[in-house]
Amino acid sequence: MKKIIVLAILLSWIILSAQICANERIQVYGYSDYLPYMDGNKEDAKGLYSVLIKEIFKRADVDIKLEIYPWVRALYFAEKGKGGFGLLFKSKARLKIFDYSDEVFPERMYLYTLKGKDFKFDNIDDLRGKKIGIVRGYSYGESFNKAIKDKKVNVQSVRNDDLNFKKIMGGRIDCLISSELLASIYINKHHLEDRIVNLEKPVEDGKVYFVFAKQMNRRNILIKFNQAMVDMKKDGSFQKIIDKYISNQ
Repeated sequence: MKKIIVLAILLSWIILSAQICANERIQVYGYSDYLPYMDGNKEDAKGLYSVLIKEIFKRADVDIKLEIYPWVRALYFAEKGKGGFGLLFKSKARLKIFDYSDEVFPERMYLYTLKGKDFKFDNIDDLRGKKIGIVRGYSYGESFNKAIKDKKVNVQSVRNDDLNFKKIMGGRIDCLISSELLASIYINKHHLEDRIVNLEKPVEDGKVYFVFAKQMNRRNILIKFNQAMVDMKKDGSFQKIIDKYISNQ
């Protein structure tokens, strides 16, 4: 009889916990000044990643509140366990802080320079003497991040990619690093196809992921996120979101 009572109490606790989780609203942070991927504010999240995050969690039947902040602040909130964060590159340092979802989207990073001033890029040594524009707080892959830390490259950081494109057009930097999709949209929008080119080899053949700080213990939510994403990719709805968003830019 005691065993039955204990089992009944345990079952009730499990059901109650599941109901609490089901009704809980998960805080999620994104970052501004990174269109077409992400932008906005606390009340209005914009960009491809914002759309994907919302749709994946909706498919997973998880209620979220997505708020957009400048990159450094949003990442700080996520690192402190105040909410999830999307979307983010992997690095050795970040793997110690965050639990990662499966890959959500590929984000290749290239060097861009003025046409006629392009150069051969195979490794970090080829960047010696170059003034390179980057965005403050962004990760550009393990090799390049280490080169920055070891002061093997001369980088100038700004708030967003638009500022770097303006700097390269003004001759204040030799090249900049940007994602392939972001750069192509900017170049097309400002009719710079004959002025700016990317170097052939990517700096980082990156992939981005959704994360929670380890202290949040949200692996169960990531499992739901991953399964929803798998289902969306299988039925084609994931790619339809991407195609629709890009066609509207």
